[in-house]
Amino acid sequence: MTISETTKLVSPKQLAERSLIWLGAITTGGVVTNLFAPQILVGLIGRSLAMTAW
Repeated sequence: MTISETTKLVSPKQLAERSLIWLGAITTGGVVTNLFAPQILVGLIGRSLAMTAW
């Protein structure tokens, strides 16, 4: 691999695909975090306050 190959400009199509991949990855991470983090946090907070489950 030469220097000219590594510094070659990215085509607009590749840039658009890369942007969509990043958007999908960030969206998936946000959804997973919002689904599981509240359950984990409620359990930890409840346990630390000595609250029992209904």
